[in-house]
Amino acid sequence: MEEQFDFADSNAAKDKGNQYFAKQEYTLAVRCYTKALDLCKDSQSALASVYYKNRAACYLKMEQYQAAIDDCDLSLAITPRDTKALFRRCQGYQKLGKLNEAYQEARKLNKLDSKNQAVIDMLRQLNIQMTSQSQILGKTSAMTQQMLSVALSTSSTDDQKIKALNNLRVIAKEAAGSEFIYREEETWKLFPLLDDEATEVKSSIVKLFIRICQGHRNRPEEDLCQSVALFLQSALTTLTGCDNNESKVPNEAVVIDNKTDIDELLDLLIHAMTNQSITINGRNAAINVVVYAIPEAGMAKTFMECKGLSKLLKVVADSAPYLMIDGSNSNTENENTTSACQMHVSVALFQLYKSLQGNDNRLIYRRQCEIFIREHMQYSNIIDVNIGGAIALSSLLIGVAEIGIEIAYTDSILQKLLELIASNDLAAKCAATEVFSHMCSDKTKCLEIRSQIFPLLKMFYGIKNSKIRIRALVGLCKIGLVDATEVKDWLPEESVLELYSVIRSYLIGNKSSTDTKKWCSEALALISMDADAKHALVSDGEALRVLFAMAKTEDMTVTFGIASTLVNVTNSYDKPEKNPELEQLAKFAQYKLPKVHEKDSDDHVSKRISTLVKKDVVVALVNLGLDEKSDNCKEKLSRLGNKIFAYQDKVIDTLSGEPKHRGVIVQQGGTKTLCSLALSGTTKGKSFAAQAIAKIGITINPELAFSGQRILETIRPLIGLLSSDSGLQQFEALMALTNLAQVNDTVRKKIIAEKGFASVEQLMFDDHELIKRAATEVMCNLVNCEEAAEKFLSDNTDRVKSWLEIMQELLLSDKPALQHRGIYIVANLIEANKEIASKVIDSKLLEILMVLSQETDVSKKEIAANAERGLQKAVEWKLIKPNK
Repeated sequence: MEEQFDFADSNAAKDKGNQYFAKQEYTLAVRCYTKALDLCKDSQSALASVYYKNRAACYLKMEQYQAAIDDCDLSLAITPRDTKALFRRCQGYQKLGKLNEAYQEARKLNKLDSKNQAVIDMLRQLNIQMTSQSQILGKTSAMTQQMLSVALSTSSTDDQKIKALNNLRVIAKEAAGSEFIYREEETWKLFPLLDDEATEVKSSIVKLFIRICQGHRNRPEEDLCQSVALFLQSALTTLTGCDNNESKVPNEAVVIDNKTDIDELLDLLIHAMTNQSITINGRNAAINVVVYAIPEAGMAKTFMECKGLSKLLKVVADSAPYLMIDGSNSNTENENTTSACQMHVSVALFQLYKSLQGNDNRLIYRRQCEIFIREHMQYSNIIDVNIGGAIALSSLLIGVAEIGIEIAYTDSILQKLLELIASNDLAAKCAATEVFSHMCSDKTKCLEIRSQIFPLLKMFYGIKNSKIRIRALVGLCKIGLVDATEVKDWLPEESVLELYSVIRSYLIGNKSSTDTKKWCSEALALISMDADAKHALVSDGEALRVLFAMAKTEDMTVTFGIASTLVNVTNSYDKPEKNPELEQLAKFAQYKLPKVHEKDSDDHVSKRISTLVKKDVVVALVNLGLDEKSDNCKEKLSRLGNKIFAYQDKVIDTLSGEPKHRGVIVQQGGTKTLCSLALSGTTKGKSFAAQAIAKIGITINPELAFSGQRILETIRPLIGLLSSDSGLQQFEALMALTNLAQVNDTVRKKIIAEKGFASVEQLMFDDHELIKRAATEVMCNLVNCEEAAEKFLSDNTDRVKSWLEIMQELLLSDKPALQHRGIYIVANLIEANKEIASKVIDSKLLEILMVLSQETDVSKKEIAANAERGLQKAVEWKLIKPNK
């Protein structure tokens, strides 16, 4: 009799699970606890923590130790001091042979419950096991190091090397031995031997690494897959000769010599991508090799010749059934496919295309993609094959949009897509809707098909299927925004807040898949251009929590969507400059100009930013900046960071004594992300990030804001701002450099090394008074460094003016602020060394110093004090006599 798993609530599901656990029917118990989690209204509640640790207990009994640890992690994330969850995680670590981790857990437990006998017994048992393991590893260590020494020695014969490698394979049969060899640094020096050694030695090396990956059962499967991927990547780089040149261009002679080995490795790689028996992690590791190793080894063309490109498209085409079926009607999930597959393949397609040299190779790339898409769509009447082709096309549109657009807009493919979207098959509708949504990203092409697909997308937006509905909504937004500025311009019968409500329901819904939430992030990026939607999102703490949690993903479509949403919400985008003449002309022609929405006023934007900072938007910014991102995404993150800092002074006025947010931003790691964004990305993006760094450097002690080496990382982007067309950016950069230059000589030398001295000196003669003053202040601090002082002594004819002329001009300025900075520099120069001091005294500067030292104006007492300081040092140098 089939068991029923319909429960009134989560507690009923848990109770049934407890009954199954007592009967030792652990598989059924797991299903009940999983159902309890599905029914749980709050995934972060104490009840959810109980369900996780109960399911972990089942996994321990089923000997699925890693799954048990994962569930304990989830439970402890909610209730960190739960002793049962800690004990079960400790058991899982022990069973996997991770004795150090188990011991640390047991010690935590002992501190929480020192009288628990089970914990005391566990500690005693772990001590015995760790002692035994240490003895075994001691013997293994000596033998491993000896064998590696023989294998790596240039004096060893081929037979000796093969014997040593075979002995290492024997050691790797045991988990501890495999782990030790894997961790041994010398092991990885075997890779270069793949290029230099005899075929038999190469074969032994390959077999050893296969054994390391197969024989070590304690390492998580993902690590095993990464080990194999690392091996394939290093082997390809070595076999193509890319490891011996900085340009990473394959050596044709080496490639020809190793062609057989290269072809075998590529066959192995393609097999790992497409074989249904390979696990998800195995497939992902294989695709990672395509993303990183194939381009690095210059093997993109060879990869295509081995039909690797079509196989890559097949991977995502085969994933279509899982991706497209809605959760409410899903069949058994294909365990080798995940919703991340599409994005993973898209990244691989992009990297392959980018690494191809020459138009001919890119034309071959396009043809192979087109052939695959046509075979699955134009030349087949099997609906599942058509859906797979559509999903492959969707991945191509994400990865290489220009190629995807060309193929999608051909008449035959366009017709097939319209047939799919009009069919009765939900999966077909969903696949076609997704393709059209991506196609609408191209504004020019979108206009050509808008009249055909708008009614269909509008109709699909009204159906209940979540996957189709959210894709249709994104497509409608893109179509409408081709020639409109706000959502309400194209869908007047639907209020923006109603659209937001739909997106929100999918975003925070417990039953929404990762895939659906990904589309929600893109939809939010589009509707958040509307002021009402911005206000609704920022006021929605639960939606922000989910959105910020999604920022940790490596899926670039998700991170781009989140970054775009935050840029819109904070109004960090470029605004068109006002043109009074055009405005007058529009009024004369009775043309209604769009007005700024009340909720987009500076006051509302300031409040939204304040709310976001309180909700940890900086943590989201840091998470978004962790991995490789597109240059456009980096620019959005830079805009966001700069906007947050720019508004802090205004925000503080409205917060009645609340601590300044800049300190919070520094504490949460914002500066590290900004430093990274300031060094890579678009020109605008780097400029925005550098300006944000400048704002931090102005208002917070640089030694606290930029700890350790990071203070040196900020200098290059700040100096880059000195050549900006924006006077504000120049001024802010100078102010930050002033603070940096007073830290220590290392920082001052770094500024000089980055050619900051010449840029600062140039700005000392800028027409703008504030910029001139700020540049002089930077120079005041720079001349404390002997290297800067020596530059004033040089006879460099490229200098704007001689240093004596510069100082004379500053000291005679009618601006007290400039005069003060000038006299400070001169006094420092005199104190620097006798040679410089002598040149000052022999010039007209001596007379000016003497006059300024007699200044009686109270407002200029600092000027008089610094003049006196310089003269006193000149007396010490015996360059002048003391004034009697």
